[in-house]
Amino acid sequence: MAVDEIYRLALFMITRRTFCLSLGCLLAGGLWVNAASEASFAVRAVVDAATSTTETVTLRNAKSEETLNVDRAVLLDTSSVAEAAFEKDERGYVSVMMRFTPAGAKRLEEVSTKYAGRRLAIFLGGHLEMAPSVHGPLSGGVLAISGGALTETEAKEMVRKINAALHVPGA
Repeated sequence: MAVDEIYRLALFMITRRTFCLSLGCLLAGGLWVNAASEASFAVRAVVDAATSTTETVTLRNAKSEETLNVDRAVLLDTSSVAEAAFEKDERGYVSVMMRFTPAGAKRLEEVSTKYAGRRLAIFLGGHLEMAPSVHGPLSGGVLAISGGALTETEAKEMVRKINAALHVPGA
């Protein structure tokens, strides 16, 4: 499957046990997608051209908007994720930490291997949140989303949405 050029504002960094997604900006949705219910988490492939198996979506942030062709097939969903948590490091940088189930960790590694050098679209509650590129295989079953314009409020809201989709108590 052909996939769009590498997204310049996002960078996946791999450590042994943790996969970190550094974003130049967090792209807060405003786009409703028919792919999932209001309480959902989904990862789908961004592709080069529209086909009968894709839909055109708009990725918006405060400074720009971009039209993407996104495959309708869900690569990772709520069944892959065990929980999400908010973290803030000693420098004040915030992160959304996602721990995957054993099966989800295996699927994350498969997806990241297949889509290395390509973009993936991340949806929360049916809204396109971001579309970073994958820079290589990811193992360890932990995903850290951090960087750039990700504020504490945005990170906490993302954790709330993910845990709500997972039906985690207190979400």
